[in-house]
Amino acid sequence: ANTFGGHATYWHFFAQDDWKLTSRLTLNLGLRYEYSPWMQGYRGQLGTFDGTSPHPIIVASNTDQVDLGAQFAAPTAYSLFQNQIQTSHQAGLPLSITYPDKGQWAPRFGIAWRPFGDRTVVRGGYGIFYETENTDGRVNRNIIPFLLSETVFNTANTIPNRTLANFFLGRPLGSAGVTPTLNPTYTHLRRGSDQHWNFGVQQQLAHDTVLEADYVGNHGTHLNSTNPFNDPLPASGAIQARRPFPTWGGISYFSQDMSSLYHALQVKLEKRYSAGLWFLASYTYSKSITVQDTPAAGGDSYFERALSSYDIPQNVALSTGYELPFGKGKRFLNSPGRFTQALLGGWQTQAILIVR
Repeated sequence: ANTFGGHATYWHFFAQDDWKLTSRLTLNLGLRYEYSPWMQGYRGQLGTFDGTSPHPIIVASNTDQVDLGAQFAAPTAYSLFQNQIQTSHQAGLPLSITYPDKGQWAPRFGIAWRPFGDRTVVRGGYGIFYETENTDGRVNRNIIPFLLSETVFNTANTIPNRTLANFFLGRPLGSAGVTPTLNPTYTHLRRGSDQHWNFGVQQQLAHDTVLEADYVGNHGTHLNSTNPFNDPLPASGAIQARRPFPTWGGISYFSQDMSSLYHALQVKLEKRYSAGLWFLASYTYSKSITVQDTPAAGGDSYFERALSSYDIPQNVALSTGYELPFGKGKRFLNSPGRFTQALLGGWQTQAILIVR
């Protein structure tokens, strides 16, 4: 646990084994179950927003009291918004605010097959993998009274002389009459997961040269994202007065509703060490797609499917290396003394070229 993070208990069970059906065909099967509840905020610095309640701000606590010593600004913020705050104990929610996702089943499957002898190998696999929760989102001081942000243009003195003792020049925290922004968490969330699969053929062309071609894909679901909640519909007039909840500024829930999809053809040609020389050439042709909440494209509840910002359709990587023929066991100076071997033996030159 830390000041800006949280803590939770995690455990898992799994069973996995290899079945060698024939001398040329092997299957790998497994099933994993994980239980990783959502983290609890450090000293209760975690909460949610329920607009249907007369006390819409719900702060994590095992009692009816909020831990106001967790942050410097908490007592001030609590005094301003106390009548709108209740604890998770009072609201009947868990200390983590979000109920755990108990459906984290993760199957595994793999196959290795040599259909034509030892020079050709067919491999494939599939698995589901669950993501861990990061500590810069829902457990990071996301709610009143632990986070209070305000902007003040202070011209109290003609020549301001700021010190830590009176940094705000007489304007106390909370004096701006702010409508705070909130970043609550949902009470029900699914764990982020990734499905990975691949299928490929590896062919030995010579005793030291191998060609491999693979189809690789993955699909991420319930990935970490955010959902704006308190934005007004387009119209004339002041924005704040037109918000669904005008007491508050922007409200953005931490969510798990982003998804991703990746498909790729990956080809690799590798020449292993022969006379001190090796090289590796690889080429990837791929597409990466992301689906996420995109208010700028159509409103708070608008989801956009588009190429990922990190999509790189084509990637070529070439690398080579050569062991210089000097030193013990090499063509030149193959019986060196200790000093000569230390100075001239064992050298290698390498080069890498990447084109995207």
